[in-house]
Amino acid sequence: MPKNATLVRDPVLVDLALQGGGSHGAFTWGVLDRFLEEPWLKIDGVSGTSAGAMNAAVHVHGHEKGGVAGAREALEAFLLLLALGTFLAGINTSLQIIFLGLAMALAVPAIVWLKQTALFLFLVAAAVIGIGLALWRR
Repeated sequence: MPKNATLVRDPVLVDLALQGGGSHGAFTWGVLDRFLEEPWLKIDGVSGTSAGAMNAAVHVHGHEKGGVAGAREALEAFLLLLALGTFLAGINTSLQIIFLGLAMALAVPAIVWLKQTALFLFLVAAAVIGIGLALWRR
C-alpha cells in the first residue's frame, strides 16, 4: 500500500462506561481525546461515576455544541480549569469549588476565551502564586 493511501473503514459504534477516582479522570480525558481523533470510531453512548461522570457530561455537552472538535475543546477547557482550581486550593479550598463550577459551566468556550484574553495570564500567575504559597507553608 502506498505511504499516502488512506484506509477507509466502516464506522464502529462504541458505548463507554467511565470510571471514577481523581487521577482516573485525567487518564480518561486522554483516552477520550485519543478516541475522538479516530474518524471511524463513533461514541454512541457514554456514562460514568464520579470523575468519569464529569468527563462524560463535559464530553456530551461539547459534542452537542460543536461535534468532535467541540467535545475535545470542552474536555481540554474543563481539565485546565479544574487543574487551576486544584493549584489555587493551596490558598483557599473554596477557590477550588469555584473553579470546578466555572469548569462545568464554561467548558465549551472557556479554552478559546482564556487563550485570547489577558485573564489567561492572570490565572497562570495566580496558579504559580498558589503553588508558591502552598510550598512555602510546608
